[in-house]
Order: sequence, then structure tokens, then C-alpha cells
Amino acid sequence: MALCLNGIKELALCLNGIKGLALCLDGIKEMALCLNGIKEMALCLNGIKEMALCLNGIKGLALCLNGIKEMALCLNGIKKMALCLDGIKEMALCLNGVKGLALCLDGIKGLALCLNGIKGLALCLDGIKGLALCLNGIKGLALCLDGIKGLALCLNGIKEMALCLNGIKEMALCLALCLNGIKELALCLNGVKEMALCLNGIKEMALCLNGIKEMALCLNGVN
Repeated sequence: MALCLNGIKELALCLNGIKGLALCLDGIKEMALCLNGIKEMALCLNGIKEMALCLNGIKGLALCLNGIKEMALCLNGIKKMALCLDGIKEMALCLNGVKGLALCLDGIKGLALCLNGIKGLALCLDGIKGLALCLNGIKGLALCLDGIKGLALCLNGIKEMALCLNGIKEMALCLALCLNGIKELALCLNGVKEMALCLNGIKEMALCLNGIKEMALCLNGVN
């Protein structure tokens, strides 16, 4: 065990213990702390502005913190878990987990959140103004939300369900629900003024509603 103290400004403290533990402290501005433990754990702290913290643990855990403005935090865990935080303005958070989970957060203005899960789950959030949320789930689920003004929501589910919602001001609800079930059910809704509703059911039932003034209703049924 070697222990060296070089005063107030530069504290150098080295411990050579069970598996070569090296611990260095360089004062207030630049704190470098390295631990070589069970599986080469390296931990570096560079003070208030630039905090770099790297952990190489069970399966190569890398954790980096770069302070208030740019916080980069990477975890390489069970199956390469990468987690990055870039602070208040731009938070990037990536998780590569069980089956490649990628999760990105870009903070208050633009949140990007991507999940690549069981069967390629992609989830993107672009914050308050524009929320983009894509889910690629069991059979390719795509879900997009474009926030308060324009909501776009697409679901590609059991048999390609596409659902689009567009916003508060122009209530254009485009529900493009494509069910490739009995005989290709397509359902489209375009809001308050122009409601278009098409159903392709047992014998191609087409039903169109064009609002309060002009209601056109076409049924192509049994005959």
C-alpha cells in the first residue's frame, strides 16, 4: 500500500490492494479517480465542468459524466447497454439491452426516444412541439405523434393498421385503419368539416360522409 499526499492542491493517493486498486485525487478542478477492481473498474472524475466517470465492470461498463452542460453516460452491461446523457438541452440516452434497445432523449425541445426491443421497437419523441413516436412491435407497429398542432399516429399492427391523427386547430382525423382481415377494411376520418369513411367489408361496402352540408352515403352491399 502506497499512500502519497502532495498537499491541498494535488492529492495523489495510490492504493495497491487486492487487485491493484489505483486511486488518484487531483484536487477541486480535476479529480481523477481510477479503480482497478474485480474486472478492471476505471472511474475518472474531472471536477465540476467535466466529470468523466468510466466503469468497466461485469461486461465492460463504461459510464461517462461531462458535467451540467454535457453529460455523457455510457453503460456497457449485460448486452452492451449504452446510455448517454447530454445534460439539460440535449439529453441523449441510448440503451442497447436484451435485444438491442436504443433509447435517445434530446431534452426539453427535442426528445428522441428509440427502442429496438423484442422485434425492432422504434420509439421517437421530439418533445413539446413535435412528438414522433414510432413503435415497430410484434408485426411492425409504427406509431408517430407530432405533438399539439399535428398528431400523426401510425399503427402497423396485426395486419398493417395505419392510424393518423392531425391536431387541435385543424381537426383532420385521418384514421387510415387498414385491416387485411375479412376483405380489406379501410377507414378514413378527416375531421369536423369533411368526414370520409370508407369501409371495404364483406362485399366492398364504401361509406363516405362529407360533413354537415354535403352528406354522401354510398353503400355497395349484398347486391
